[in-house]
Amino acid sequence: MEIHSKTINGIKFFIKADNFLISQAQVLFRAIQSIPPDKIRDGYKIEIGFSVFICESINGGYKIVVPDYTNSPLLNTTDDLTIALWVLFEQTELLNYLGIDGVATRFDDEIVIAKNVLEYPTISLQRYSDLGKDVSGWCIEKMVTMDDFYMQMKKNEEYIIWNPENITFTSANYTEIIEDEDLKFVINCDDMTLEIIFSGIVLNYMYSEQGTRMTSWSIAQEKYNDKFYFRKNPVYKVENSLLIKWVLIESCGFYSETDLTHYCIVTGQDVVDIISMCEPTYRIISAEI
Repeated sequence: MEIHSKTINGIKFFIKADNFLISQAQVLFRAIQSIPPDKIRDGYKIEIGFSVFICESINGGYKIVVPDYTNSPLLNTTDDLTIALWVLFEQTELLNYLGIDGVATRFDDEIVIAKNVLEYPTISLQRYSDLGKDVSGWCIEKMVTMDDFYMQMKKNEEYIIWNPENITFTSANYTEIIEDEDLKFVINCDDMTLEIIFSGIVLNYMYSEQGTRMTSWSIAQEKYNDKFYFRKNPVYKVENSLLIKWVLIESCGFYSETDLTHYCIVTGQDVVDIISMCEPTYRIISAEI
């Protein structure tokens, strides 16, 4: 173990490490040389690659210390840089071999724990560049699953009643689909039969039994605080549509989101989702007198 020293910009710096790591010590000295002298002070941290080196004042100069990973790196330091320089050497060699750039990681960052996170069966440790008040660090939080992502996307959807003719009706029972010159959706209600006609481009439509869409309806009913929300009208426009996002992904960006509208027909028996580039028209084809 040797102590290597060098005077840089009138300030003497000391590094303690094994002799075979002298080349890595020179890398550290060069990094120090690039720092304005007036910025260097007791406790000043230097990041090289993934390693953190700390200036500790001694006899008018500074010895370089590092977090002590053999003890508690958050609380203790050591002036033996052998491990830190060796890790820096191995990391540099690996990055050069792979031809990639590294991302600096600090081991003395803040660690924030999300409220009640330990109650979840799976959690994650995620690093953020900004935890507030110009603090970077780590956050222990709930692991986000595909189910969580899907549910959040569904909660962002808005079901807006679409009834341009202000038709008053009672209950919608089921839907019939007729593919003719136009695409028609015939909604059979208690007191009338409505025809929703799409005369332009319909990219796709999806028919579902009512029972297979319980998650969507329960989310909307909770959002609007009305368990009878979908009994008010059989046709809705869906804003922030997850289905439109799926169409955009599947079409590799061929369509623009602003050109597409998601219409949704809801009856007591079924649900029909329609992605269209045209606005449909209403027609009453029969009504009780």
